[in-house]
Amino acid sequence: KKKTQVVKRNLNPIWREVFTFKVADSSSVLTVTCLDWDFADAHDLIGKFEVKVHALLDGDQDQFFGLRDENGEATQGAIQLSLSYRPADSGATNISSAVAGVLQHMHPDTVQEIFDH
Repeated sequence: KKKTQVVKRNLNPIWREVFTFKVADSSSVLTVTCLDWDFADAHDLIGKFEVKVHALLDGDQDQFFGLRDENGEATQGAIQLSLSYRPADSGATNISSAVAGVLQHMHPDTVQEIFDH
């Protein structure tokens, strides 16, 4: 589980953070969850999506991923990720994602992104 920094009062936050995840194999799934950060209350779900590691076997990806609610329905906003997969025996990390994310049409208060795998 990894977390980005909180970007407050911004409809289009940008993160330039790099995370590395060790995955069991190419059948693993990376779940990205985006929350509206609240100081006193529970954080509100803005949306989430999954990335199947096997989709990265054909090469690195740099794309926007649309957010979905708990029921799988599309919500407003998207996150741009640059992703790559490196097998353990290559001497490189298994999966890296450079978050150059852009969230659009979000609540003007704070946004926090949580990476689960």
